[in-house]
Amino acid sequence: MSRLHSLRCFTLVSMFLFSIVCAPMAVVVQANSTQTQPTAFLPSWNLSTPTAYYPMTKGTGVDEIKLLHLDDPSTYGYDELGNFYVAMVEDYGSIGDYTASYRGIHIAKFDPNGTLVWGKNIQSNNYCQYDYQYCTIAALHIVGDDEFYLVASTYYVSSLTFDSSLSLSLSGHQLIVAYHDSNGWSWAEATSTPSYAYQYLLDNQVDSADNLILTLYEGQSGTYNEFTIKAYSTQGGKWNRQLETYYDSTFPLMTLDGTDIHFMALTKNNLRYDSQSTSCPIGSEQEFCYIWVSLNTNGVRTYATSVAYPSVYFTTFSVNNSIASLYGNSVDIISNYDTATNFTGTMTSTNTSTYAGVLASLDSNGWIRHSITGVTLDEDDGYSLNTAYFNSDGSGILYQVQTTQDVVFDGINVREHPNLAIEYSIIGFDAQHDYLWHTGIAADGIDAFRVSESHSGYMPIWWHTDSNSQYISYPYAGSSVSTPYSVLLWVSESNGTILDSEATTGYGLASSPEGGLMTFDSLNDKLEYFMPDLDGDNFGTNDNCPTVYNPTQDDYNSNTQGDACDDDDDSDTILDGSDLCPLGELDWTSSTITDHDADGCRDSSLEDGDDDNDGHSDTTDACPVGITGAGNDFDVDGCKDSEDNDDDNDGVSDGSDSCSQGELGWSSGTVTDHDSDGCRDTSEDSDDDNDGVTDVADSCPTGSTNWPSNLNTDFDADGCKDSFEDEDNDGDGVPNPSDDCPFSTTMVDESGCSAAQNIDGNEGNSESSTTVYYVCQQGSIVVTDLADCPDSANNSNASEQSGNVTEFFFVCPGGTSVVSDMADCPEGLPSTSNQNITYILNPNSSLSDDFTVCPGGTVIVMDEKNCPTTDDSSSESAILNTNDASSSTDTLVLLFAGGAFLMAMGAVIIVLVRRPVQSNEGVYSNYDTSESLFKEQPHIPEPTVSKAPPITMKGSSRDGYEWIEWPPNTDQHWYRADDSRDDWSLYQQ
Repeated sequence: MSRLHSLRCFTLVSMFLFSIVCAPMAVVVQANSTQTQPTAFLPSWNLSTPTAYYPMTKGTGVDEIKLLHLDDPSTYGYDELGNFYVAMVEDYGSIGDYTASYRGIHIAKFDPNGTLVWGKNIQSNNYCQYDYQYCTIAALHIVGDDEFYLVASTYYVSSLTFDSSLSLSLSGHQLIVAYHDSNGWSWAEATSTPSYAYQYLLDNQVDSADNLILTLYEGQSGTYNEFTIKAYSTQGGKWNRQLETYYDSTFPLMTLDGTDIHFMALTKNNLRYDSQSTSCPIGSEQEFCYIWVSLNTNGVRTYATSVAYPSVYFTTFSVNNSIASLYGNSVDIISNYDTATNFTGTMTSTNTSTYAGVLASLDSNGWIRHSITGVTLDEDDGYSLNTAYFNSDGSGILYQVQTTQDVVFDGINVREHPNLAIEYSIIGFDAQHDYLWHTGIAADGIDAFRVSESHSGYMPIWWHTDSNSQYISYPYAGSSVSTPYSVLLWVSESNGTILDSEATTGYGLASSPEGGLMTFDSLNDKLEYFMPDLDGDNFGTNDNCPTVYNPTQDDYNSNTQGDACDDDDDSDTILDGSDLCPLGELDWTSSTITDHDADGCRDSSLEDGDDDNDGHSDTTDACPVGITGAGNDFDVDGCKDSEDNDDDNDGVSDGSDSCSQGELGWSSGTVTDHDSDGCRDTSEDSDDDNDGVTDVADSCPTGSTNWPSNLNTDFDADGCKDSFEDEDNDGDGVPNPSDDCPFSTTMVDESGCSAAQNIDGNEGNSESSTTVYYVCQQGSIVVTDLADCPDSANNSNASEQSGNVTEFFFVCPGGTSVVSDMADCPEGLPSTSNQNITYILNPNSSLSDDFTVCPGGTVIVMDEKNCPTTDDSSSESAILNTNDASSSTDTLVLLFAGGAFLMAMGAVIIVLVRRPVQSNEGVYSNYDTSESLFKEQPHIPEPTVSKAPPITMKGSSRDGYEWIEWPPNTDQHWYRADDSRDDWSLYQQ
C-alpha cells in the first residue's frame, strides 16, 4: 500500500503541485468554435508594492506556483460591488497607497478604480516576514462589503492584536479564524494544531448562508485517520464534529450545496461520522469503497451512501440537487494500478495504455452514469492536475492536460497541437456528459496553468513560465505577441471561444464581478488589473458598453451604461428606437399624462410640439391631445374624424351634414348652402332646396326648403310648393286663379279641366247625367262619340267583329274600382240622388244603342223595366235581384266578365291613383288617351300615318318648337313653331 501512502502525502503536502520545467518556446491556442480577432486586455490601474508582495497559497514554498481549483481560497478577492481586498504578511507592509509600520498581517481594500478605501494591520509581537511559516494567510473569504473571514496559520507568535478591543494570546502552532464586518473586527478564535496549521487545514469554504466550514486533519488514531469538521457563523463558532476513515485511505473531499455539507472519501471497511458508522458494500475490492456523507447546516448527518470502489481515483466532487458529480482518473491506487474501471461489477478496459479521465454521477441509490473522457498524463507527470467544474444541472467544463497522447472525448479527438510538448484542453459537456465544444492551448513548456473563477460568462486563464531568459511566442489570428513569463486568455464558458488575450510579466490572481482579472507582477512588484476589451474600442476597465464598440463612452443619462448599448438613453421608459427625443429631458417618466402620444418627448416642455403626433402643431391643432397618429382627418384640423363632429369643417355638424366629407374650404350659409344640408350648392348639391326634385327639373331650385315634393304638396312635380309658391299646381298652363280644375292630369280645355273632369258632373254636380266613354277600335283612343275615333276606327265593320258582344265596365263611386258588375264595388251601390256613374262601352259591338242608362246613371240595362226602384237602388241586394230577373242582363254580364276583365282591371285605376304628369297646355279636346285608363295596352297593329293634330291642340315647348305625340301612344311626333297657330308637321325619325 506504499503507493497509496505516497498519494496521501502528495495530496496533503502538495495539493496538486505541478512543476514541469521544460524549455518554453511557444504557446498556441485554438478553439473549435468561430473566433473573431481579439484585442488586447487593457490595464486600468496598478498598485506598486515597494515591499515585495507574495500572494500566499497552500504549499511548501513561496516560489511554488501551481494549478489552483476554481474554488480555492486565497489571500485576495472581490465583494459584489467590485471592491478588491488583499491580505499579505509583512513586517512593514506597503501596497499602493497603503503603508504600515507594524509587523503582522496587513489587509487593504481598494475600490474598482484602484483607490485605497482603507488599510488595517493585525499586529504581531514577533517577526512574520522572517519565515513565512510563522505567519501564513490560508484564506480570505469575502462575503460582503467590508465583511470577510480571515483564516491564518501562526507559529512563534505569542500575540495578535486586531484592534483596541480584540486580541489573541498564542502559543505554538495555531489556526486563526477571525471575522470582520462593517463595524470592524467582530471576533477571533485560535485552535492548536500538531504542527503548522496550514498543513493540517485540508479545506475551508463558505456556504450560501455565509457560514464558514473547515476540514482539519488531526492525525491517526489506531487504524483511523481523524478529521475535525468545524463550522462558524458570522457570530462565531457553531459546532464541530469528528469524521474518521481507514488510516490508509485518501483524505475526504468536501463540497457545499446551499447550506448542506457533503463529504466523499475512499476508505476501507467503513467511515465514521460523529460515532455513526457507514460500512462498505460486501464484495468491494479489498474491502475499499467510496462513502458519501451529507450533513445539514447544524452538522447532523442526513444520509450516507456507499458504493464499491470502481478502480477510479476521484479528485473533483460536486453536489447539486442531491446528485453527486465526480471527476477522476482510471488509475487503480488500491492494488495493480491498471487503467480499467469497474462500475458494474465487471472490469472494463479504457482501451488506453495510460490513465484515462472519468466523469461519473451518483445518487443515493448508486451510480447513475459514467464515461471515459480521454487520456491523461502519466502518474509521475502529475495526472492530478486534470479537474472539472460542474454546473447545477450536471453539465460543466473539463480541464485536461496531455503530453504525448491524444485525448478523445465522446469519440472526438480534442487535441489540436500534437507537435507541441504540452496541450491543455478545455472541454464543455452537457448533463449527460456528452461533448459540446473544446478549446486547445499548447506550448513546448509550462510551469503553471491557472483557471480563475468565472464571472460574466468568461473564464480567465493564466499560462506561466518561470524563466526570465525565455519568451513565449503566442501566434493568434495571423499576429504574434512575445512576452516573458505569462499569457492571459479570456475564454467563453458557453462555447470555448477565446475572446481576448494579453501578454504580461505577472500571473493571474482573481476575477472581478465585472469580468476583469487582477494580476501580480513579481518582476516589477505591483498589482495590475486587466479588463478584456471585447469590443475593440480601447476601453476595458469600466467600459460602459463592454461588448459594443463605444469609443466615446457617452452616457447621456449617467446610468453607467453607455449610449451605444443603452436602449433608453434618457431614461424616460421609451426605448430609443421608438423615442423621437432619445436624448431629451431627463428625470421624468413617459406616461399617458406626461407623454400623450408615447413618443418619448415631454408634452409639458418645448421638446414636444405635437402632443398627439398627428402632424399638426399643438398651436394650430383643434385637438392637441386627441387620438394619436396621422391620418383619418378629412379636414386636416388635427381632430380625427371619429372625434370631429364636423369632418369637412363647413359649419354643419356631421349628424345633419348630407355631405359630411364634402368639399373643404367653404362655410355653409344662406348663399352657399340654401337648404343648410352641408352640401355646397354650386358644386356638390343637386337639390339646393332639398324638396326631392333635382335642380335641373326644379322650377323653384332655391325655393322653400326641406319639404317633400309629392302628389299632395307638389301636384305637377315641378319643385314648386303648391301651397304658396306654385302659380299653376297641375302645370296645365292655366294659372290657379283661372283653373276650374287645378289638379288635372291630362290635356285640358280653356278652363283647365280635362275630358274626364268634364264628364264627371262638372266637378261634382249631382244633377248631371253620366257620360259614356267609348274605346275606339284600335284600343288607343277613348272618346265620348264614336265619330271622333280616327278613320281607321270609325268604320262600319262592327257587325263583322266576332262575337257582336258589347263589353262595358263600371267605375265605382268615388273612383275606387273598375268592375263589370256594380255589385262588385267594394262599397255597394251608390245613392242615385247624388252619385253619377261612368261606364266605358266597347265599340266592337253593334248593340251599343240597345242599352239604356237607368235613372241616376248608376245602372245600364237592356230593358228599362229592369232598372232598380228608388228604394232598392241603395243596396247591393237590389241590384242582385234585378240581375236575376233578367236573364239577358245576367248572360251579358257573364260574357263581359270573360276575356276583357284582365285588361280592364288595370284601366282607370291608373287615371285615379297614378302620379300626375305635366300635361299639354289647355285647349279643349274630345279625345283622351287610353293610357289614362289602362296599365297594359292591348296589341295594336302598326298604325299608318294619321292626319295632323287639330290646330287647337296644345303641345310641349322644347328647343323653340312645340311638340305633340299624335295620336297619343303611337310614337308619331308633330311639331310647329313655338307659340304659333301653324299647322303641325310630322317629325320624320
